[in-house]
Amino acid sequence: MEMRSDYSNTYGSKNEIKAVENYNEVITNYKLEKIIYDYLLKQYQNKLEVYHQAISKGQQMEKPQPISPPIKPKDYDLNKERYDSIIIRDRNEKDSGGPIMPKGAWYAPKTGKTPLGLKSGLLEYKPKI
Repeated sequence: MEMRSDYSNTYGSKNEIKAVENYNEVITNYKLEKIIYDYLLKQYQNKLEVYHQAISKGQQMEKPQPISPPIKPKDYDLNKERYDSIIIRDRNEKDSGGPIMPKGAWYAPKTGKTPLGLKSGLLEYKPKI
């Protein structure tokens, strides 16, 4: 870039960071739903096995009803990764001075507004031979 780079939202805006900092409740709830689902799925599989054994012996039995997995919240993986990055970033800031964001920037840097008269945006690198 010929113009200065703008890093103001590279690691998220204040609102985005605040929303992700409060994402722990969503993560916890989804994990609990998955644990319950896994338990119910095992029960269903056991009932299904009993059902198939009964049918193979000629017995009449009602087929167990399948269960549905929990619905993953919108943008769950992205927000969970960002939440984890913020937790690690805060720990690094207090303890070891590690990386600002271990998973990298949320957004690419943008072209700044100065100096005037220069090209904006990324330019192709052409080394002199």
